[in-house]
Amino acid sequence: MFLVDTVDTSGHFHNAEYLSEVTVNATDKCKNDTGATVNSFVSDNAVNLIKIRQNLASDDSIDVVTYGCSTF
Repeated sequence: MFLVDTVDTSGHFHNAEYLSEVTVNATDKCKNDTGATVNSFVSDNAVNLIKIRQNLASDDSIDVVTYGCSTF
């Protein structure tokens, strides 16, 4: 695991559509810059982040496993 990119999201609504776009762009950047493929995405369970996981799961152009936060 390593940091590929950071994005200043100030000035944008943190809705699922915008954050999904940021996520897809980051996975593309990882592939283009390093040749590595992102296989999974973990987020907390805020409503907008749950929607991102749903968006990623239904997007045929990206093949990732999505996880919500889970503490035991």
